[in-house]
Amino acid sequence: MTDGECYGTVLKVKIIVYNFEKSIVFDVYEDILTIAGKKRISSQLLQTVGFHEGTKVNVYADDGHNLTFAPAQLRYY
Repeated sequence: MTDGECYGTVLKVKIIVYNFEKSIVFDVYEDILTIAGKKRISSQLLQTVGFHEGTKVNVYADDGHNLTFAPAQLRYY
């Protein structure tokens, strides 16, 4: 993960996929709220997600074009 931004109702994370030489932006706002069991993203929760900047996450590719990842990887345990 290289970057994360929260705009109130959108939480975008940018992931660089070196194998495919491209970066992808995912909106994980609703996923993070569900995982954390919260109604809004607090500064502490945003900091938790941001803690993963520069770390590797698992990205899944169906055919090289449809890339997904599990936002639960952004939760700090």
